Amino acid sequence: MTQPSTRILVLGAGIAGLLFTLRLSGKVAHSSVQITLVDEADTFIVRPRLHEFATNQRIFSRPFLEILRKTQVQFVQGRVTSLDPRGRRITILDQHQQQHELGYDYLVYAL
Repeated sequence: MTQPSTRILVLGAGIAGLLFTLRLSGKVAHSSVQITLVDEADTFIVRPRLHEFATNQRIFSRPFLEILRKTQVQFVQGRVTSLDPRGRRITILDQHQQQHELGYDYLVYAL
């Protein structure tokens, strides 16, 4: 398997980050582009509608892996702990308290 020519890292999978990622993945589906989406949560929740929870209404939520399953997007669950723009990498802390570094060519900051 060859390395992707471009690595795009999207930090934050709220409405803006997730929609950007999904639209971009459709545009580069047949290109040598790797898109990685990073978020602390494993489930997408429409936060502007959380007030409906107080009135016992059902809130839309869906696991990111389910939303992204028909795309080539890699999902990484973790909290961003540091950014290194010069080195083009970030450090995340995963749910097991393990640190990981992710490199990128382009960074989308949607936190």
